[in-house]
Amino acid sequence: MSKSAFIDRIEGSQAVLLIDEKEVVIPRSQLPQGAREGLWLTPDLQAIDHEFTRKMAREIAERRERLMADDDGGDFSL
Repeated sequence: MSKSAFIDRIEGSQAVLLIDEKEVVIPRSQLPQGAREGLWLTPDLQAIDHEFTRKMAREIAERRERLMADDDGGDFSL
């Protein structure tokens, strides 16, 4: 069983998930109700993993803060 399932994007009637760093395409109709891009699913793909989604959002925000704090104002901005 996979450790993580992330909804990377939805393209028409298909959903592209990232599962253990691999793209997996499933019918959009197989997503749980309320699922949308940017959310994490439980390993069985039957529900949105709200707790893990919040955890990952916090980690990403913290990383972004650290990167911006180290920004020297050069040619590339975050």
